Amino acid sequence: MYQKGRVQKLSQNLLARLYNECIREAVKVAVPDALSRWPASYEAGFKLAQDRQGKLHFGAQDISVPHLAIFNEELRERMDDIPEFRDSFYVHEVRGTKGCSDHDGTELEERNETLDELCHFLDTGMIHEDEWWIDVGLEVSCQDHVVQWLETAHHQLLSACLPSCTMNAVDKLVNGSRFDVDRVALLRDFAGFRVEVKSAGDLDGVVYVQAYTTDKCATYQLHQGAFTRHRPSDLFPDKVEALLKHVLTISQVYGVCAVEGNPGCARLEVRSTLKTSRVHLNDLEPTFLMDAVSILPINTWWSFRYYRVAALNYVFTSLKDSSPESRMWKQSLALGALAIWMLNGLVFRQGEDSPETI
Repeated sequence: MYQKGRVQKLSQNLLARLYNECIREAVKVAVPDALSRWPASYEAGFKLAQDRQGKLHFGAQDISVPHLAIFNEELRERMDDIPEFRDSFYVHEVRGTKGCSDHDGTELEERNETLDELCHFLDTGMIHEDEWWIDVGLEVSCQDHVVQWLETAHHQLLSACLPSCTMNAVDKLVNGSRFDVDRVALLRDFAGFRVEVKSAGDLDGVVYVQAYTTDKCATYQLHQGAFTRHRPSDLFPDKVEALLKHVLTISQVYGVCAVEGNPGCARLEVRSTLKTSRVHLNDLEPTFLMDAVSILPINTWWSFRYYRVAALNYVFTSLKDSSPESRMWKQSLALGALAIWMLNGLVFRQGEDSPETI
């Protein structure tokens, strides 16, 4: 790929083949549990990186050191099958600790070894371990499926994270003002949560607990793009065309996720002191997950979201094509505002932000 005196530019077609046929396929083999965090295709990733002006904002995905050798082998093997990439090379960027500590949480020895490796640079004799904080996570995955937390299990999940808490204390947290419920796609049954436990977590050394799912990675943007939060004013005549373009982009990404098989994991995280980090989420009942999650086929989950966006697109298009007089009817205004709210509910978790003003 690198030739002296020449600048070798890659076409969009080659870049798409590099990701779709090489990188993503290598991830499937090397780190299958992390696949849900990667775009379902090059096209989906390209749309996710664009803002409203079409400018690209590039993110990054990490491959942990233990998986790097097999990832490299799988990637190079696939690249050599494409003439333009044959005998090429790439460089590594050494990053921080995020994503480098995945392990089998059921094996206590492996868990302790992983934590020791993660904290090898710390001189424990020079620090107070009860003043350092670490996120301890449990990730649940099922091959070729999307995993969702059930709202009915919130009490059970929080109790598992705060074993020293009484049932009454857990009830107060779940029903308190600090407990935020994040419903997925406006479905009442599927929901994660976030809560600052304050003094209720003192005995366990815990300050924060959250449960979420990784299917949101398919539409997660830090910049203003097609997946931004929309408002009813986006249905104004001078803005509605841009809205329809965004809706088309959202539906295309959901469609690709269904076709390419983008999985989703459920993740439970506890923010605890370093001193107590070895005891969290490692003594769960064998039946813990039976009533805590729902597991859906990939195509079923993403097709549901695709067809719901398609239905909303029909509403937006009908409002755009209707007469100015009928668009001013109270019923039309209410329908438009409700449809925007439903669109936001498909992209964002209901409860992630302050209540929307319609």
